[in-house]
Amino acid sequence: MARRTRFLAVAGGVVALGVAAWFGTTHLATQRAEAAVIDLLQQRGLRDHVHWRSLSATPLGSVTLREVTVTGPDAVTALTLDAVTISDLQHHATQSRGRLGLRGVSAPDGNSPLADLPLVHAGGVVALPPMHADVAWDLDRVQGDATVSVAIDQPEALRAEADVSIVGLAPILEALTTGAISPMDPGSVGPKVWIELGGPIGLVRGRVAVTDQGHVTRSLALHKRYAYALDAQGASPAEQRDAAFAQAVQKEEVDCPAALAQFGAEDSCKAILAFVSGQEKSLTVRADPPVVVVLGQALPHWAFGSRQTVMRQLNVTTSND
Repeated sequence: MARRTRFLAVAGGVVALGVAAWFGTTHLATQRAEAAVIDLLQQRGLRDHVHWRSLSATPLGSVTLREVTVTGPDAVTALTLDAVTISDLQHHATQSRGRLGLRGVSAPDGNSPLADLPLVHAGGVVALPPMHADVAWDLDRVQGDATVSVAIDQPEALRAEADVSIVGLAPILEALTTGAISPMDPGSVGPKVWIELGGPIGLVRGRVAVTDQGHVTRSLALHKRYAYALDAQGASPAEQRDAAFAQAVQKEEVDCPAALAQFGAEDSCKAILAFVSGQEKSLTVRADPPVVVVLGQALPHWAFGSRQTVMRQLNVTTSND
């Protein structure tokens, strides 16, 4: 019993020491992180436009800012965020990577900044709860290869995700490094320069996915309510609307392949119609080319009508998963 007691006492002491060390390094990490964030904002001329109530960091490299306020040039609040989290951050001469999480993003009126979009209004609402967003990136600054993923979660509307893996960014990175292009004013060089720099960019693979969280459902309800005339002597209004909508979907099933034939995307009709008609909650479009598709070579084909060629090269598929 005495041996067990001593063991528990020693174990408890080790745990306490570990906890103390963790909080000590966390405190130091927090001080360093806040200094780094302030320095970065000052370099970008944004220090007076970004404010937060508290900042915390962990020894593992995660930094969280809470109750963040972003103001515009006129010092008027543009956005508020419940939290901003930066993690897995690495930035040096050969690589740049990290994750950025935004939680509870809202406009000054408390609604999501997406609430003003015409697409949202088409769904019959003018107010939405705060949105969330996540961005992750991994950039090889030497080779010019990158993977980027973005997710936007708008409760009561839609969730959208996009992932892309590309190569050939070296000319743009060099222009940014040498100052030929300013990251704070990318439009100063004109479209011709961007076309030249972007020519070598190639797509390795990509994915775009959308999940309905209420927007499609509301939009369909409004469409059914106002798009079809009712017969006072016929079945119930709901039955008439459902029947008319089913006929419209059947017509689109016939017309859709011809409409998408110019893109060589006839096979996408089934998944697209299943999503927009409310039969499925999600829609995913993938590009998985067998070889890298170079932007500078694909754009002329697309611009001059050979869109089917580009779509075949990209190996585009559409599904509801």
